[in-house]
Amino acid sequence: MNWFEENPMKARLLIVFMILGFLELTARALVYVELLPYQPYPTTRSPEFRDNIDADVGLWRYPNAKSTLYESCLTAEFESNSFGAMDVERTFRSDATNRAIVLGDSFAAGHYVALDERFSALLEARTDTEHLNMAVGGTGTLFEWQVYVHKALQYDHSAVMVFIFPYNDFIDNKAMTSYDGTDRPVLADLGDGRLVHPWGGAPAKERSTGEIIKNTIDNNLYIANVLRWSARVYKGWKRGPQIASRKIDAPTYYDSFTEDDWRYFEFSIDAIAKDAGERPVYLFTIPYFKDFDYARENGYQFELVDRLNAFAGEHDNVSYYDMLPGFLEHAGQNGHEYMDYVWSCDLHWNPYGHEVATDIVYEALNGELYP
Repeated sequence: MNWFEENPMKARLLIVFMILGFLELTARALVYVELLPYQPYPTTRSPEFRDNIDADVGLWRYPNAKSTLYESCLTAEFESNSFGAMDVERTFRSDATNRAIVLGDSFAAGHYVALDERFSALLEARTDTEHLNMAVGGTGTLFEWQVYVHKALQYDHSAVMVFIFPYNDFIDNKAMTSYDGTDRPVLADLGDGRLVHPWGGAPAKERSTGEIIKNTIDNNLYIANVLRWSARVYKGWKRGPQIASRKIDAPTYYDSFTEDDWRYFEFSIDAIAKDAGERPVYLFTIPYFKDFDYARENGYQFELVDRLNAFAGEHDNVSYYDMLPGFLEHAGQNGHEYMDYVWSCDLHWNPYGHEVATDIVYEALNGELYP
């Protein structure tokens, strides 16, 4: 009898370890040649990028923090400056003639593109006007008002730019918890503008020992890392596109708001306009796929656009521009569809989308913010 016949249990274990070793080496090789993604997971007690850490606005980023997100069609690097903004380093005082504060959600923040590929950075390079990007993903205009009051007003600036994303800004204005579980202040009463901080000022939760152990294993065992990534991709496929989870009866996201939604929304942008003082406030609406398709098929007519034009007409320091006509014109001239401007796996603007957005904003403000 040979060793395998004399030690059947050990032989089976040896074969299992040999197979696992082969799979591990194969996984490492495929990651090395970039045929498979590798996702590093945090192994510290405290969160590494953002959480409910600010006494005034709640959700904010840790200073000088970095995070990496891997998706099927992109690898995204997130980075904050010493102030916690997703931006290059800025000074509170500046001798610049023009300096604009940029408010908005993940589109304005430039999620999934490099900092120098965002429209705010491209506009800064083109015009020499500083664009201090204070946008935060997963938030609405109410949160952006709080960021303006408690964060942005610390900086010298001559203008404010608010980028509105109708797809979820109305929802985010009234939701206490965002898509990633972080909390935000909400209005308790429209009459007095009183805010409620639902998380109660509690510090961010630390990672459990079990989570740290799991993340350590997944960081060092490439088979486990690939399996974790595969499970996430499979769940995303089973769940369907991100957009499928939204149940909105309106034919376009621009006009999906209720009267109650509008009151919260109007309150917050009116508050930004008042707190800006004499500084000009430029409002922009960002279209999503449903708005793009609707305008192409049914013509350009939206109640939200009419209301925002009326709102701007009632405020001496407010101007409103819809970005949809610019995207429609560009698409028509170049034979493009909406998906040409966004990542296929995420639907945020890709670098090309940011370039087009840069041109649209520049054309709107050329002669105003950009002399």
